[in-house]
Amino acid sequence: MASALRASPRRTGGIHPLHYPLIYPIFAYMLPTDSNAMPSAMIHQLRLFQYKNYGEATFTFGTGVNCITGNNGTGKTNLLDAIYFVCFTKSYFSPTNRQVVQAGTNSFALKATMQHGSKAQEIACKWQNGKKEISCNGIAYTSPVAHIGKFPAVMIAPDDVELITGGSEARRRWADSTLCQTNPQYLEQWLYYNKILAQRNALLKQAAGYPPDATLIAYYNGVLAQAATYIHHQRVGFTAAIVPLLHHYYTLISKCSALEDISIGYQSHLHTAPLQHLLEQSHNADRHLQRTTKGIHKDNWELTLNQSPFKHRASQGQRKNMLFALKLSQYSYLAQHTGITPLLLLDDIFEKLDQNRMQALLELILSHTHGQVLLTDTHYSRVAACISSTHNAHFIALG
Repeated sequence: MASALRASPRRTGGIHPLHYPLIYPIFAYMLPTDSNAMPSAMIHQLRLFQYKNYGEATFTFGTGVNCITGNNGTGKTNLLDAIYFVCFTKSYFSPTNRQVVQAGTNSFALKATMQHGSKAQEIACKWQNGKKEISCNGIAYTSPVAHIGKFPAVMIAPDDVELITGGSEARRRWADSTLCQTNPQYLEQWLYYNKILAQRNALLKQAAGYPPDATLIAYYNGVLAQAATYIHHQRVGFTAAIVPLLHHYYTLISKCSALEDISIGYQSHLHTAPLQHLLEQSHNADRHLQRTTKGIHKDNWELTLNQSPFKHRASQGQRKNMLFALKLSQYSYLAQHTGITPLLLLDDIFEKLDQNRMQALLELILSHTHGQVLLTDTHYSRVAACISSTHNAHFIALG
């Protein structure tokens, strides 16, 4: 089992002393009160061609809060997903590009007018027959990954509760999506690690229980260890920075008392030994299982409530509070590390909330975010009733 690097604002001695003692004061990572002066990632216009349920459509957005309303099935979530795509070069909800292509067609295209700072930029994303191309102001990127982080964004959707109730993979995606937007070297090392990991696993499967090529295994072990060391280092620092943010936002959202002691602990095999050593130790187990059993691809962030697993002890309301706290912590982290206020995408987050709770949650979110917000809901009237005139709301009705 991976050992844990646990950090709690009430137990600051829990930071692992052996690796990179990166303890950041809470005040350095709160979104600044003058963040209105910080350049914001914004989308002004989006044109969709054969993207999910959209044959061809154009939308224009306001600089403040954008409320996308309509009945189920009218394309609200798909519109948010398209915005996410032009930021990340991939869908938030669909695992492959093929799945976002409109039925009966073999391609899609998105063209967006984006901005951060004073100058607008034209972003184009297109995919046809397995080939994806991303361009900025008419110049194609040599690789789509070069675009990631230019327009930081955070999505909150109902299924994101998996961050709380699901396995470690969802929390790794949350951490990686944050670090990949703030650190190009992290993105490069993370992609390389996963590429080599896939090759090592393929070699173990090909050997099918027989000794794999020793020279090749040694090469893979060395390359994986080098990339993993860097990734682990960055994740340690990320955890130390997220802890005070998470505590701040959870307390703010839940109005919890001192009886709710929440924490997040980073668990990694690399807390105990370098990966090169761990891979050598697990060689026989890897041969038997035909996969790599040690490494940063097994890392986890464990959430706890009063020192017990959060998903087992927390109520439904506490789980929702933790989800919003994680996402707003991510938002603040991105703003501080990119110098750009991120886009905030809220998909149907008010589902099953009464009017009073919806208004309270929306006001809390809007009072702690200072950039462009795009949200979806099935009811125009209840969203309009919740949004103060000071928030510069722009409405888009679908259906």
